[in-house]
Amino acid sequence: MKAAAPTLLTIPAKQLPRLIAEASAITQGAQADARRAFGQLSKKEFVYVWRATVEFLSPNPGYRTPVPLCLIRGEQDRTGNIASAMPRWAEIEDIEEVVIPDAGHIANQDNPQVVNAAIDAFLRTVPASKEAR
Repeated sequence: MKAAAPTLLTIPAKQLPRLIAEASAITQGAQADARRAFGQLSKKEFVYVWRATVEFLSPNPGYRTPVPLCLIRGEQDRTGNIASAMPRWAEIEDIEEVVIPDAGHIANQDNPQVVNAAIDAFLRTVPASKEAR
């Protein structure tokens, strides 16, 4: 992801929302919404947000999530290394990865019904906390 920022700077500002939307979604509706959302940022703002997001990423191979975890990705997600990293992450956490058919990176917009069903099924497996009782 760090290497992407310089490449993003070479893309003309008017083309950036379309290219990012097409890389993020596979359905026309999700792509249109992504273009709208990305189009609200200037190119400079978009690259700033991208770089800030990268700064938050700090992989620690020994870290284990202390709370219930649901890993969801779109079957057609071609962004970064998600398609190869997510199955490894699920294996390390000893959980099932949920792969959403007919979906890209923003699976919740490409195939919302299946994502919602996966989240609902996951939440049904999570015991209620003592505070919620």
